[in-house]
Formats: sequence, C-alpha cells, structure tokens
Amino acid sequence: MKQKASSQFCSKPWFRFLIVLLLSSSASWAAPNAFDGTIDTDWSKAGNWDLELPGTSAGNTAIVQNQRTVDLTTDFAGVNSFDATIRDGSTLNISADLSNVGFLRAGNNDGHFGTINHSTGTVSASSGIIVGEPTGTATADSNYNHTGGTVNTAGIDIRQKGKLNISNNASFNLGSGGNSSIRSGGEVRLNGGTLTINKDSENVTVDGDGLLLINSGTFTSQGTDPGDLLTMHNDVRVVDGTVNLAGQNMFGGEFRVVGDAATIQIGRLNSSATVTTDFVFEMDSDGISAITNTNWMSLEYTTITVDATAYTGGAGTFTLFDTNNLAQISDGSLSVIGLANGLTGQIIQDENNDIVTLRIVPEPGQAALLLGCIAVGFVLLLRRLKPGH
Repeated sequence: MKQKASSQFCSKPWFRFLIVLLLSSSASWAAPNAFDGTIDTDWSKAGNWDLELPGTSAGNTAIVQNQRTVDLTTDFAGVNSFDATIRDGSTLNISADLSNVGFLRAGNNDGHFGTINHSTGTVSASSGIIVGEPTGTATADSNYNHTGGTVNTAGIDIRQKGKLNISNNASFNLGSGGNSSIRSGGEVRLNGGTLTINKDSENVTVDGDGLLLINSGTFTSQGTDPGDLLTMHNDVRVVDGTVNLAGQNMFGGEFRVVGDAATIQIGRLNSSATVTTDFVFEMDSDGISAITNTNWMSLEYTTITVDATAYTGGAGTFTLFDTNNLAQISDGSLSVIGLANGLTGQIIQDENNDIVTLRIVPEPGQAALLLGCIAVGFVLLLRRLKPGH
C-alpha cells in the first residue's frame, strides 16, 4: 500500500512539474570556476581550471585567487558569456584578445585585491569593468594597468583602493548608454593613451567622489547632438595632455587645472543648482591653462579660485575661460590666493567679450612706492639738469 501511495504521489502533474523545474534550475546554475594551475599559468588550457574553460557552460564565473599569476597569450572567447574575477593578490596578464566577457573584476569583494596587466590585444567586457572593493579594507590596491591594446566596455566601477591606469598608446572606450562610477578612494589615471566616453544620442553619468587624473594623453567624448550630456560628479585634475569633450558637459565636483601645459576644450559647459562646480586654477611659475570652447558656457553655479602660490612672474593678464558665448557668469565666490612679491590678483568676468581673466597687478602700497621712487628720481634728474649743478 505504501508503494502504491508513493507511486500515486509521484504521478501527480504538479510533482512532475516541480522535478522538471528543479532539474532545469540546477542545470542553469554553475559553480565558480577557479584557476588551479595544474599544468602551468596558461589561461587557455582547460586542465588549469577546476571545472572547464571559462564560458564553456553558461553562468560560470572564472576566478583567479590564492596569489596566482595567469597569462592570457592567445586570443580567447568564451562559448557563452562569462564573468571573471581576479582576487586574493592574484594577477592576470593579458597580451591577446579576450572577448565574450560580462564583468571583468580586479578585487571586487570586501577586503580583496587583484591586478590586471593589459599590454596588447582587445578586451571586450559587455557589462563593465570593476576595480577595487567596497570597504577599503584590502591590504593593497587593486589595479587595471592598461599599457597597450584596446578596452571596449559599457562602464567602469572604480571602488576604494582601485586604480585604473591608462598609459602609452592604450585606448580605453566606454560605450554609449553605460553609466560609470569613480568612488571615494578610487582613481582613474591617464598617463598617455586615450580615454573615450561615447555619448552619441545618450546622456552619460559618472558618479562618485573619486578622482580622474589627467597627466598626459587624451580624455575625449563623442556625441553628435549638442544635447548629449556628460555629467561627472567625481573630481577632475588636469595637469597635461588634452581634454576634448563634445556635446554638453557638467561637473559636480572640483575641476582643477594645474599649470599651463594642458589643452582643455569643453564643447558646451553648463552648471545647475544640483550640479555645482568648484573650478581651481593652480598656476605654475609662469602661467595657467585656459578652459575654452567655440559654443557657450554657463558658469552661474560655480566658484572660481586661482592658487598662485607657485607663480614667480610679475604683473600680467591670464585667460581662465574663453568662449563664443558667456551665457551666465559665476554667482559663486571668486578668489585669488598665494600671490607674493607685492602682487595682488583679481578675477574679471567680461560678458561683453565672452572671457574670464585673471589680472595680476602690484599691490596698491607697492604701486605707490614705485610711483614715489619714480617721482624722486625725476626730481633728482631735474636738479642735475639745472645750471650750476
């Protein structure tokens, strides 16, 4: 009787459906696939992985951990899309194409760190690239060192103790429609190469309180529509190289220009009550780079500070902003700090000529002293010219 009851129970339609559902769920779920290096350090050998080559089964996450070093030296594309995580002090060296990746991560989990060294080849990560971890408890930084080749990805998430380092002739491309983050404690460093944001017919936002540092190379955006909006809430620091941003642009943190070596062209520069910018111009010994465009600028919700601590020159006029249409001037604070040698400075917003300048002149006391010295000299000269002297 018990066997009959069991047989009747198992023959119920809902029970058979439940079994099929459980089997299909277990088939679609895949365990993390760890690199164990049984043979050598080659990413592309199945025998080096716990389960199989990454992407062989749908849903597998390739994990490199336990301070291992893995080398990808031949082109690799998963049969299925897969995620990959480099953690526990491990390193992935990429010198070939890596494609059909969803998320590519260095660090990622709390307290974890990892390194990706990308020297040649094209990396395609459709979901995004994550560098760093959320808590800042890792004992070392996570790094994506991009020294050559190309990256194509939807967006980036640079977390605490995360560094995206772009240099040499590397090309890093953020695709249209993807938003990104550079969080507090995270940095994107451009030391050569090109960082491109594609916002053609899209609005793109970069959130977070981290830093985009441009030491050299080119930071550019692509967008054919004047309304294509790039909003960056992180800090930006431009030391050298080229900034060339199309469409409309807003900056919600500090935008710092250091020295006079950079070229900065921002297609349409805007601000708002909710996206305010602190512009800081940090002069070098003889000048400062200007922010320019051939369209319009609205500086209403901005502050402008000139730090002239390193300036060693004399009186002069320096361009800070130059545009075809200074639509609105700054309503925020305008300040000049750090001037020495008896000099003082003033920021002048000239709506008639669509330009914002820094004018450096001698302090009033110094000017009076100089005029007094000239007058005394003139009197002495006249005395010498009188007969009998």
